[in-house]
Amino acid sequence: MSEKTSTVTIHYGNQRFPVAVNLNETLSELIDDLLETTEISEKKVKLFYAGKRLKDKKASLSKLGLKNHSKILCIRPHKQQRGSKEKDTVEPAPKAEAENPVFSRISGEIKAIDQYVDKELSPMYDNYVNKPSNDPKQKNKQKLMISELLLQQLLKLDGVDVLGSEKLRFERKQLVSKIQKMLDHVDQTSQEVAA
Repeated sequence: MSEKTSTVTIHYGNQRFPVAVNLNETLSELIDDLLETTEISEKKVKLFYAGKRLKDKKASLSKLGLKNHSKILCIRPHKQQRGSKEKDTVEPAPKAEAENPVFSRISGEIKAIDQYVDKELSPMYDNYVNKPSNDPKQKNKQKLMISELLLQQLLKLDGVDVLGSEKLRFERKQLVSKIQKMLDHVDQTSQEVAA
């Protein structure tokens, strides 16, 4: 038996399971390890990594793109209706993500930051950019405050783990870009007023 020198984290609902693996083992072996070492009991779970469903059970984990500290999403299959034949169809990752509470929670975190920026910080930002104070001390105080609050939101976004999801990564990237533009504009405004 090969030495298991790497670890992957399985996200299953709101639970996290670190699992020791050898990246040369197959997906089938990983599933067997999951059943032995975790509370997951369903043999027919669906595993997703980087927004793609892991299906080839004979492929090695490294061939599937997994690395040390990779995060894998594990979901239960929907129960088949009586009389319907079970089909091995490819389920697109975005649909799986939309149905998964973990992805919904992460998307909610990103949206909450976006709403906070829009409702709380945008008025302060607009006031500073469009009507900067003539008092240098007051102007500097405004700049420091809005910059600090925007940077705090960037740090929050940096702490949001998108679990390899392209959709969530795109949402986070868009919001980071929006906040960065606001910060750049604050700096530009302070330089123009100082000149």
